[in-house]
Amino acid sequence: MECHTNDYLVNDDLNGWGGITLKDICILGSHDAGMSVINGKTLGPEDAILTQSKSIHEQLNCGVRYFDIRPVIGNGGEYLTGHYSDKIGKTNQRFGGNGISIEQMVKDLNRFTADHPHELIIINLSHTCNTDYNYNEFNKKEWEGLFDMLKGINFLCKAKDFKNSVNLTNLPVKEILEKGKVILYVSDQDISNFKPDFIFTGYNFPLFDNYANTTDIKTMADNQIEKMKNNKDRYFLLSWTLTESNIFKIYDWNARENANKANERLMELMFPEIWPINQVLKGIVPNIIHVDNIINSYPAFVAMCVNNLLGKTN
Repeated sequence: MECHTNDYLVNDDLNGWGGITLKDICILGSHDAGMSVINGKTLGPEDAILTQSKSIHEQLNCGVRYFDIRPVIGNGGEYLTGHYSDKIGKTNQRFGGNGISIEQMVKDLNRFTADHPHELIIINLSHTCNTDYNYNEFNKKEWEGLFDMLKGINFLCKAKDFKNSVNLTNLPVKEILEKGKVILYVSDQDISNFKPDFIFTGYNFPLFDNYANTTDIKTMADNQIEKMKNNKDRYFLLSWTLTESNIFKIYDWNARENANKANERLMELMFPEIWPINQVLKGIVPNIIHVDNIINSYPAFVAMCVNNLLGKTN
């Protein structure tokens, strides 16, 4: 199945959205979205570091509307995306590598929104890391350097257009689209004292995101479905991802091949859990289906099927 733009979040008539909120719909998310290429790395094999096969623009055309972007500084001061482990023991060393540049991500987003002006795209910025200097989180100056690049994204939503305390997931999609097309938020660092107006925080986007940390597909599915049932009132990210955390097995791990196997079983393992109407009425549905290695529009089709259950297609 080839990638193509999907209809489940494509709507050139804003009136079609009515009062549908972000909490009312299911969208497709890309885990470690910038890791489709290796642009410098430390320890670990490429197969374990790479999580995606397609560019940001290609992923958008496959139906992705939520992106997990992990900004790093590397290769002598470049702003890139990255995929790194926690620090290894008492050292500063990490497994991982760099992916596409932030500059390329901005270009891909602008290319897509130019062709699809009524789409909504959400980007979670997290896990910052200066690989040129001890793998530390970004400091104020480094964040400001990143912001200078991100302000080049067209159609950015801005906090001044919303109430300071707003929970964006409770707002009608139509209302958000009237103000901007791209939501940027930082989920894991407190940058409230120096963030620009086009950056939101986890307070504005309260997401439940807790991965299973397993290499077994059925264990992962059971873990996420149980969490979904226990957090039905939250804006819920279904982390349909497999993780090899054993450093002694990392050289035998192929993240994308294993992602393909997990993605093929999305409908089989997830959909029966939300199919009964009583489950839908209870709100036991994912808001984001978060996957690795988006190579076709099948995961977006599954999200569209969830929206069909919710009665939220246009």
